[in-house]
Amino acid sequence: MKNDDQLLEASIQALKSLRTEVHGKVGNSVVKRIDKIIRDLERAKKTGKCQYSAIELLKLLAFGIEQFPAIEKAIGQLIQLIK
Repeated sequence: MKNDDQLLEASIQALKSLRTEVHGKVGNSVVKRIDKIIRDLERAKKTGKCQYSAIELLKLLAFGIEQFPAIEKAIGQLIQLIK
C-alpha cells in the first residue's frame, strides 16, 4: 500500500472514530460536514482519485480536533513542551 493510500485510509478511520465521538455532542452541521468528508474520501479510495492533498487531509482532521477544546488544549500543551 502506497503512503498516500495509507494516509487516506488512516484519515477515513480517524474521521469515522471522530464522528462516533461527536455524535450528539456537537451541532448537526458538524456531523454532516464530517459525514460528507468521509463519503468523499471513501469515493476517492474506490476511484483512486482523491480531491484532497495530504495537507488538506490534515486540516480536515484538525477541524475535528477543534470540536473538542480539551483535546486541542492538550495538544497545545504538548507542543509547548517540545519547544
